[in-house]
Amino acid sequence: MATNVHISSKNLTLDENTRSYIQKKGARLDHYLPDITDVYVDVENNNSIRNSQQRVVAQITIRLKGKFLRAEERNGEARSAFDLAYDKIQNQIEHYKGKHRVGTRRPGQDAIGEILAKETDEPLIQTAELSQIARRKNFPVTAMSDDEALEQMQLLGHNNFFVYLSVETNQMNILYRRHDDTYGIIEPTID
Repeated sequence: MATNVHISSKNLTLDENTRSYIQKKGARLDHYLPDITDVYVDVENNNSIRNSQQRVVAQITIRLKGKFLRAEERNGEARSAFDLAYDKIQNQIEHYKGKHRVGTRRPGQDAIGEILAKETDEPLIQTAELSQIARRKNFPVTAMSDDEALEQMQLLGHNNFFVYLSVETNQMNILYRRHDDTYGIIEPTID
């Protein structure tokens, strides 16, 4: 199956050589993980960053069957930023493959149920005022278990929260990291 590579750029124009380079290298990712259906490469020039060697941001997002892997890196030029992100996504793929081999749970690793059992009676959400909305994202939501949501959160590199559809309750849940490095789940209800 051929992998679809989608390339987008913001605040910069990618020359044909760079576009071709990204296309070829992105298409090779299915050699490492055959379940890949789509590869999204976003390259953005962020002029508000003072350090000119960190202005170009390359983000690679891989879509699998119901899962995503993502890596992001910065550099002064698009090709170098992409190469750094590519190396990082290869590490993510290896990590993902390692987690899906039978018997890979190491001693001392907690399942999500064990982590959630460490919960205390602290309030789930503390309100904070937002001065402005900097970004709005849309993403497809896939039904998954709590363990799969924790794994997906870690694979995407999200450090604070992850939104998912729970297979147990068929409702949107929010998995979040607590201050003591345990995890909690918010199960919203409508009043």
